[in-house]
Formats: sequence, structure tokens, C-alpha cells
Amino acid sequence: MIGNDSDKHISIGVKFCGNCNPYIDPIMVLDKIKQYYRQYNFVSANDDNYAILLILNSCPVACAIHPAFSGCKIVLDSNSVNYELVEQELLSDKAIEVISECIKSLRLKKDKR
Repeated sequence: MIGNDSDKHISIGVKFCGNCNPYIDPIMVLDKIKQYYRQYNFVSANDDNYAILLILNSCPVACAIHPAFSGCKIVLDSNSVNYELVEQELLSDKAIEVISECIKSLRLKKDKR
């Protein structure tokens, strides 16, 4: 788990598809990610106040509408993370890895100020 005191204010926005044709359980994927990142606040993508956006699709169609967002975005579907193929049982782990990269990038930007 990564994180420090300055990271406590990082929020991760979450957007779900309609879950009409589930190949995976997006709630289970999110729960695993939340367990790893307990120190962060997970909010609805409708809140518009987050540093990272996580879009969870439960099938390969990946129909979730992407909100306008210029920050770090992670798009997960039933067989990929950010359009890189991943075995289903490793989706959460790969998403955690990508979120960690986003957090490191946010820290670098903050340190440059």
C-alpha cells in the first residue's frame, strides 16, 4: 500500500456501466481496490471533485459513458485495464497498479509547485 499524509485528501471518482450483461462483478473489483486504498476517499463520478477517475465496466462492450475529465483515468472492463488485456482474476491487481502510477504522478505534479 502506498500513501502518506498528503495523500489523505486524494479522492477517486467511480463510474459504473449499467451492468446489463455482467461477465464480472464490478462491485467485487471495486471492493478489492478499496481494501488496498483504505486511506483514500471513493466518490461518485458525479461529484466532480476527484483526482483519479475509475470507470468500471462489467463486460467487454465497455459502454459506461466517460465523464469529461482531464486527470488520470482508469478504464476497466471484463478483460482489460486501460485497454491492455488482463486475465479476469488479475483485473483488481492491475487496476491497483495503474492507480499507484496515477498517485505517483499526482505527487510529482504537487512537488513541482
